[in-house]
Amino acid sequence: MSRHAVLFMLVAAALAGRARADTLQGRVVDRVTGAPVAAVEVRVIGAPRVVLTNQAGEFTVADVSDSDLEIELLRFGYLPAHQRVSRAGVASSGGTLEVRLEPLAFQEDPVIVSAARVQRRESPIPHSELTHAELQERYTTQDLPVLLAALPSSIYYSESGNGIGYNYLTLRGFDQRRISVLVNGVPQNDPEDQNVYWLDFPDLAANLQDVQVQRGAGSGFYGPPAIGGAVNLATAAFDPQPGVRVQTGAGSFGTRKSSLQLNSGLVNGVYAFSGRYSRLLSDGYRQDSWTDFTSFFFGAARYDAHLTTRIHVYGGPLSDGLAYYGVPGTAVHDRVARRQNALAGGAQIENFSQPHYELLSEWRPNAKVRVVNTLFYVQGDGFFDFDGSFADTTYYRLTGAYGFRPATNPGRSLIRASVANKQAGWLPRVEWQHANGELTVGAELRRHRSDHWGQIRWAEALPAGLDPERKYYRYRGGKDILGAYAHEVLHATERLQVTGDLQLVYDRYRIFDEDFAATTFAQPYVFANPRFGVNYNANQSLHGYASYGYVQREPRLKNLYDAAESSGGATPQYDTLSGGGVDFDQPLVHPEKLHDFELGAGWRQGTRATAAVNLFWMDFHDEIVSNGQLDRFGQPVTGNAARSVHRGIELEARVRPVAAFEVEGNLSWSQNRFRDHRVFVDAGGSAIPAGVQLGGNEIAGFPSLVSNLRGTLRGHGATVALAARGVGEFFTTNFENASERVPGHFVLDAEAAYELPFATLRRTRLQLQVRNVLDQLYVLHGEGDQFFPAATRNFFASVEFGL
Repeated sequence: MSRHAVLFMLVAAALAGRARADTLQGRVVDRVTGAPVAAVEVRVIGAPRVVLTNQAGEFTVADVSDSDLEIELLRFGYLPAHQRVSRAGVASSGGTLEVRLEPLAFQEDPVIVSAARVQRRESPIPHSELTHAELQERYTTQDLPVLLAALPSSIYYSESGNGIGYNYLTLRGFDQRRISVLVNGVPQNDPEDQNVYWLDFPDLAANLQDVQVQRGAGSGFYGPPAIGGAVNLATAAFDPQPGVRVQTGAGSFGTRKSSLQLNSGLVNGVYAFSGRYSRLLSDGYRQDSWTDFTSFFFGAARYDAHLTTRIHVYGGPLSDGLAYYGVPGTAVHDRVARRQNALAGGAQIENFSQPHYELLSEWRPNAKVRVVNTLFYVQGDGFFDFDGSFADTTYYRLTGAYGFRPATNPGRSLIRASVANKQAGWLPRVEWQHANGELTVGAELRRHRSDHWGQIRWAEALPAGLDPERKYYRYRGGKDILGAYAHEVLHATERLQVTGDLQLVYDRYRIFDEDFAATTFAQPYVFANPRFGVNYNANQSLHGYASYGYVQREPRLKNLYDAAESSGGATPQYDTLSGGGVDFDQPLVHPEKLHDFELGAGWRQGTRATAAVNLFWMDFHDEIVSNGQLDRFGQPVTGNAARSVHRGIELEARVRPVAAFEVEGNLSWSQNRFRDHRVFVDAGGSAIPAGVQLGGNEIAGFPSLVSNLRGTLRGHGATVALAARGVGEFFTTNFENASERVPGHFVLDAEAAYELPFATLRRTRLQLQVRNVLDQLYVLHGEGDQFFPAATRNFFASVEFGL
């Protein structure tokens, strides 16, 4: 049994001779000290029976009719525990069931972060996980999208090519603007453009307890409603023992990493503290796609009998060389040309810092009620410099209308675009264990404000006397979010669970205080997103489920008005009034609406084998898709498609024939097509007056086939793994042109690690990763005629030790 999965040992099991036949009695103790553990939540899986241990660590579960039970135990300061109990075996021992809990739970709080989590054999949501042990085995320097690409229906691409810097995740082909990402339940999608900037929290994977990825609609209570799915990350800041951990490593493309972590252990039986500092540098695979990341994470916790409080502060200043344009298709198979970067030259860079502050608390007034509150604040400030040689005096607002009389256009120039973001939120919820299940109600209150501006950093020819600090555009943006939800899990029978969710959301975008154009508007959206499902546990091994969800989701702010491009002709994307002017009640881009149907089953045979299958049908109205054009920063310009359908099947399995060897894999096949979609601009950006109907065409960016296979061998302190990933071809525009297609690829990665048996060190680990072992020249992603190549064969070697 794995030391990370098995959380306690069964020392003695029996029923007291005087106990009734329908009662299970037990006692819970600390595995290390043997002391009784009070306030442990003991739950019979599949039944609405929950009890707490008393001060002597004793518990009694009444009305137990099954001969074989599965129980779950939760307690702050200990790892959660699951155990199969045979009442016949317990009775034959002639005593009380004694369970020993492993005191390692300072690495996570299973209740505080559980709001967005789902449970196997209870929830009808298809999901997969990366455990703490798997993260420790696999993570070195690569960003989270690279790690998550090992899970079903997931792929990623990297602008730099080597998985460090700007990386993007897709789930079932849906980009991360339509994936709800949460850290400890706190939304991470940018409120204005809905994207997730993973590089804003570098090296976060080193502080994660686990990751759960849910697939399908409406999977998140907080943040934007999920379309493709939800990624839930739980941090692990606390170690049960005081200590120091150091890691350093180096690899291909000038990649270097060093980190230091300090843990206090449990202080006075109440407090725990942890801190981590990291530095990660890389030259990048592509020219001038370098990164210089500094990362910090600080956590503190206080554990009381009925109250737990945690504080997290994490983030880190970053700087990097931009590489948001791909390479032409003719360069993909050229080992030199594929590494080129149209933005190379050293001037097009970025500097940004976005620290996160979190306060999480849980109060448990009694065994049936939990009250959880999360307060958070995020502040992001920074800039990026990009080539402005395309711009003329009109774009820079250097014309006579603004008091200038330039003799010529600025010529070669550099633009600095800056942004300052502030976001604060409160996420309360109450969980109530009632007679036949559990009801959770909660709310989301968030306020986001931003300040955007652009100025000429440098130019060949500028009017005399121009203030170097002059902004040629400036505006403020905002978003207010108010939401409420209810989530009910009803145990209709011992085997049947019925789940219902309802999310009510009010969003309001704002543009105000705009210089020059003076555009001001507020765009509200009100949504009701329901989801229903059932789960049936046929026996201890097999279960099946079905669900339906309806989701509405607003477009991003840039779909309404690209204020940064107002000098270049961008106007609010609203209908016009009969007498002229803008009708701000009629936006041209509508919210997307999705009917999602899921049907699946799972099977488990102890710890040796698991398997799952899921079928999905996703019926869209007004899906937001690329219209074939790219904006100034290589990102697709989007609009609505009247009708589209995504359908497919997802398979995953894990087999452990012997304790030392494990094989896991997944396979996803999907069909993603328009039913009704007319466009009026072709892939080159030219107007099509009569429009063209794309009904029946494949939707750009959605591969029909995604697969992963991984084999891992462990023994005598060593771990060796081989991972294969295959992705089918997909188009880069919706016009199905043969030249605008990313070819399918197959790539092989290898990993090896060895833990040295040094008695004076808690853990000394040597690790080697080799990516793209076969040295394939393949492409990860494409937009139009631009393609993003993956790095050729590369490696990273590291050493980690603790005191």
